[in-house]
Amino acid sequence: MMEIIQKVVKQELTVKKTEKLINDTLEALKAESEPEKKQNIKCSVGIRIYLNTLKQAYDAIKNTGIEAKYNEIDKGDYMEVVVKIPKK
Repeated sequence: MMEIIQKVVKQELTVKKTEKLINDTLEALKAESEPEKKQNIKCSVGIRIYLNTLKQAYDAIKNTGIEAKYNEIDKGDYMEVVVKIPKK
């Protein structure tokens, strides 16, 4: 905090520039204190669980003798799962 005050006095910062300096410093401190996000790993694991659950449901349908079709398509941002179940 003293570093910021010294910088403001030494550089004769305006109110606007002082506010920007404080906000930038706070954002930097906040970024340092936040733990590294493992969202990609969690997302990847979550997707696998969902896909496995859908695949198990498909297998249960197949085990009843219904000739269903299952297809997974990686669309980059999302996975597309198509299950075709005949009406007859």
